[in-house]
Amino acid sequence: MNISDAAKALGITRRAIKLYEEQGLLSPVARKDNGYRDYTDDDLNTLRKIQLYRKLGVGLSDIRRIMNGEGDGILEDVLTRKRAELAAGQQELAALESFIRTGEGNLEQLDEAIDFATIESAIRAQLPGFWGGYIAAHFSPYLQTRITTPDQHEAYQTILAFWDEPKHWPLSLYVTAALSRLIPRGNPQSAAAAMDARMQAMLDPTPEQYDAMLRQVQSAVRMRKNPLVRYSPGEVIKRRTMRAMQACGYNDVFIPAMKRLSPAYASYHDAMDALNERMRRDIGLHYDDKFNLVTHERE
Repeated sequence: MNISDAAKALGITRRAIKLYEEQGLLSPVARKDNGYRDYTDDDLNTLRKIQLYRKLGVGLSDIRRIMNGEGDGILEDVLTRKRAELAAGQQELAALESFIRTGEGNLEQLDEAIDFATIESAIRAQLPGFWGGYIAAHFSPYLQTRITTPDQHEAYQTILAFWDEPKHWPLSLYVTAALSRLIPRGNPQSAAAAMDARMQAMLDPTPEQYDAMLRQVQSAVRMRKNPLVRYSPGEVIKRRTMRAMQACGYNDVFIPAMKRLSPAYASYHDAMDALNERMRRDIGLHYDDKFNLVTHERE
């Protein structure tokens, strides 16, 4: 069976199948004489398992552990989460039925019992307009779950307070936020899968992958040191935006709260930080206090 037929039979995209192969979740598929992949029944069963795990919200790195026999406790954690979601849903149903029967007498109880379907929908409702749209657009893949712990609830309140408090945002930050909202994001599930793939590459890149990333960064650094690029409007706006975000608490208040709110974002952020630190050491690179790129000799 070729990849198009396999995708149709499973109800998934060819790109998803290729991603699972690239991530090592599916053993290399045999090819026919004409060079096309030939998916067997065993391959289809493996893909069905992967798709099931994805529907349950399991990340690609955890799926790999499960399929390698190293994922003890992962599915148990999923089961615990699903039971909690079911209990919350039953509580919401009971509260709604009571409200319908008794009218507005139990509004406070109903409000406490019923929550938004996802963190993203909660942020859009609580921060209507420009900034709520920016957060939802920029962090959507990490906000497709509910708040289930006291720490998440506290982090959520911190985020609402941070964005609800009037600030004198510079024009550069508005421009950056507006542009980010114009970028097509696709559906959250596809974005989450792409995030998982990027995170896996950052956590454990092959020597070839790391060398390619290093060359890409070095090329960008050389280009940005060119005065024509360094003092171009785009680069000036970028540096001003980074300074403004640092000054307003974006990096010290909002980002730590986002990491507490979304474990998926925390994993992605920490993986990115670790990769950046590794490349910084290998290249000899850092930002100065005005967010200019500075190179220095390796120690």
